[in-house]
Amino acid sequence: MPDAFVRIDIPAECGLGDWLEQAGLKQVDTVARMAKGEPPQARAGVHLFALITQAIG
Repeated sequence: MPDAFVRIDIPAECGLGDWLEQAGLKQVDTVARMAKGEPPQARAGVHLFALITQAIG
């Protein structure tokens, strides 16, 4: 479906934004990064990503 909406939230500093735009996914909004307690930190070039949905609650 060429006009379907896909939401992909990524940290701005992860470097995937340009790649996703080149793949045809337009940026339509920005989001706040949220974490309970201290947010996880990347180590030695490793980035943490997780699949999640708002439906989880």
